[in-house]
Amino acid sequence: MRVERYAKRARSRATKQGENLSLQRNIGLPRYTPSNKTAAEFHKRPEKVRFLFGGNRSSKTYTVSGEHVAIARKINNGKGIALTNSFKGVGLYLWPTYKKHIAPGEAKVISWISKQKEIPEIVKFIKSGYWLHFGSYEQGRENLQGTKWDIAHFDEESPEDIYKEVYRGTLDNKGRILGSMTPLKGKTYVYHEIFRKAATSKNIWCGTMSLLDNPYIPQEEKDAFIEMLSEKDRKARIDGDFVTFKGLVYGDFNPDVHVIDPFPVPSDWPIYRAIDFGAVDPTVSLVVAFDGTTFYVISEYVKNDCLIEIHAENMHKQHSDIVTTAGAGLLPFLDTVADHDKQERMQYAFQGIHSEPAEKDIWPGIEQVRSFMSVRTDGSTRVKIFRTCEHTIDELGKYSMYPEDKQTTAKKKREPMDQDNHCMDCLRYVVVRVAGYLHERIPEIISF
Repeated sequence: MRVERYAKRARSRATKQGENLSLQRNIGLPRYTPSNKTAAEFHKRPEKVRFLFGGNRSSKTYTVSGEHVAIARKINNGKGIALTNSFKGVGLYLWPTYKKHIAPGEAKVISWISKQKEIPEIVKFIKSGYWLHFGSYEQGRENLQGTKWDIAHFDEESPEDIYKEVYRGTLDNKGRILGSMTPLKGKTYVYHEIFRKAATSKNIWCGTMSLLDNPYIPQEEKDAFIEMLSEKDRKARIDGDFVTFKGLVYGDFNPDVHVIDPFPVPSDWPIYRAIDFGAVDPTVSLVVAFDGTTFYVISEYVKNDCLIEIHAENMHKQHSDIVTTAGAGLLPFLDTVADHDKQERMQYAFQGIHSEPAEKDIWPGIEQVRSFMSVRTDGSTRVKIFRTCEHTIDELGKYSMYPEDKQTTAKKKREPMDQDNHCMDCLRYVVVRVAGYLHERIPEIISF
């Protein structure tokens, strides 16, 4: 009896193996065509972190899940995870979207969260042996500790601690992060740590898709949906734009518009520098070129805890580097403005860096910068920042007003917060000086 039982099991295993081999040979994979140019580019990008931001029904989840399935076919015995807001969401739209890319018999559900509601926990790809796990942000960070992933797909915005925990889980396997979301929560960590950093990082790529680009939804349905939305909701739910965070000082800042690749600065452009002295805070030197119409932030120096002699030496090198990059003759600083601290300005003057005191009236200066940063009807702007100026780009997306809560005094509610503002102060100093906000120049100049 025991021998017959073993033989029966062996025949059963052989039958299943034969069926699996047959499936591997005969699977007809679903046809997939990217819905637009952004989707096509997403599939080609090499970065570790790739996110698609899009409006509702812009096919962002369809695109990213298709990428995950394509990778799952190639990684033998790999392990990936796809997460969304809730397990209910896994059953309602995330798993059904994945299934569109999976051929019949290509993968099977190993375990269920709820078989009755068709909410899978683990799906295994037969040929590659890839294990696809489904998760929910409801699980919390603790339940994801110690996990390792080849691919992690975030569908809709996760809590920051879960994002960091899952990201950590991709390090050992040199894994990839994929994201598909409609930015309905405003300018959270996703905006600051992912979307904006894509402008300067070699490891992050972000694309934006619109509902209007989805060719499979009738135009009358799109029009009806748009009609019911407010202007703010339209930006997020139709175009996938990050809505302006309440209290952001430079709400018009858009990396796609204001951040550009560096280029050699023409030798006939005037060059300006602003210095913000720091003790506990960093010392900043911001170099700005002006072509008569547009300001170009071309170089930044940001450093803590140095003697003035070291700061001055680094600033001289910064100037030398600009000349080298331009490939032209000496580019003089036609004007250098700095904080009003007379002692520090005198010490810098001893090091060969002479300056005039900057106009520090905050709000007139902010309004002047805003007027230049505004995006004109043709999509252009009169403030551009070289992609290499990472601190300036970072501060532009964070520089905010004090929150309007009970702990905030009436005076503070009318002021920007004293943080993320060192490069911002320098930018303001230069724009005010060049734009001629002052009716007359401050005559004090330290020279020897």
